[in-house]
Amino acid sequence: ALSIREIIQSPEHPGLSNVIMNLASTVRSLGDFETAQSLLERGLRIAKSSLEPDHPDFASLYNGLGIVLWKQGDYVRALARLEHAGRLYIEAYGETGPGVGNNLQHQARVFHSMGDFKKSKLLYERSAEVSGGYGPGTASELAEVLEKLGNINGAMEHHKLAIELSSERYDTTSPYLMRTMKEYEDFLERNNLER
Repeated sequence: ALSIREIIQSPEHPGLSNVIMNLASTVRSLGDFETAQSLLERGLRIAKSSLEPDHPDFASLYNGLGIVLWKQGDYVRALARLEHAGRLYIEAYGETGPGVGNNLQHQARVFHSMGDFKKSKLLYERSAEVSGGYGPGTASELAEVLEKLGNINGAMEHHKLAIELSSERYDTTSPYLMRTMKEYEDFLERNNLER
């Protein structure tokens, strides 16, 4: 699709930034972070030449770039991009608007990876507040953070919540549900707890 649009329009046409974002997301999902980063940086260059600096597309591009940098272990640059994206989302849509909760969750993941569990916890909780509740992934990730902070009861509560949410969303043979249950079993074993 990108090649065809480049031929029809031009390689730097403003309309390509959404196609590039979608392609970068797909490439990122396949684990090709360098290509995703290159695509997102190209998307930013195109957007800068045609959009106002506070346009919501910038939030999506910076958010995607932050995720790719986090996946590559470049936490400082990832956090800068994600925080910038967060400000743009809030300016465009308000404190609880589209993209804000997801962005906060990604910021929480970066702080988690950096070992700043207190900041990670606050961001996971804010993400859930903005998004209207926890998703199974967020509940599971917060459980891990709470365990690292020594809040075993809170960790257990969130592991159980992750299983409950996963059970509602997935069938019993889902690899995601099985992984969530395995994380809970591992948690119990690590902390010498019974079911």
